Formats: sequence, C-alpha cells, structure tokens
Amino acid sequence: MKCADFMVGDWVRLIGDDDGLLKVQVEIVSDESIFAYIDDDDAMDELGDDDIEGIPIAPEILEKNGWERHEYMYVLKSNPRLGWYTKTHELIIGYHTFPIVVNFVHELQHLMKMLCLEEIKI
Repeated sequence: MKCADFMVGDWVRLIGDDDGLLKVQVEIVSDESIFAYIDDDDAMDELGDDDIEGIPIAPEILEKNGWERHEYMYVLKSNPRLGWYTKTHELIIGYHTFPIVVNFVHELQHLMKMLCLEEIKI
C-alpha cells in the first residue's frame, strides 16, 4: 500500500505491530510519506510506505460504528440503504451492488466521506 492511497483523517496500522493495537490517524499526506502522531508527545512522526498498512475491516469495527449484521451482510443503521457484503466485500447502495471492493477501514472512510456520512471510529 502506498502513502498516496491515504487521506488526512484515515486510520492506518503500523507494520510490525503484531498485536494490531497501534493504530494512528493520518494528519498530513504527501506522495512518499504520511505524518501522524504515534506517541503522546507533540511531535509528528514521518512514516513511509514500508511503515504503514491498511486496517482490515472487522465486525467489531463495523458494529462500533453503527452497522448491524443481517445474514450475509452488514447494514448501516442510520442509513439502511447502505450495505456491505461479508463474503465479496462489495458495497450496496439501495438495491444496487457496486463493483467497489472495500477491504480496509480507510477505503470505507473514503466512501463514507463521499456519501456525507459519519466518520469511522476505531
């Protein structure tokens, strides 16, 4: 994954963080790096392509953000016309399935922003 794939506000995970607990929110994006606060200090850290990766979408993230499980998909409670298939990871808007595969939290964040919906919380 490239730094340029991310936007300000995206949630990413640090590569090598085996626990998956160290997630950071992007503050600044350039073609070759992103800047984010990793520690509790006031200095931003510069991270490159080899330092970060997307956070896979997991049921607990969807449920924490108001999505409900319905058999083979999740539906956003505040907007029941928006769904996400659990097997193919395709997006559903209304009665239409779009060939947009959403595997990572930052991809879902981009779609939520585009549709003027709530921010994703981690």
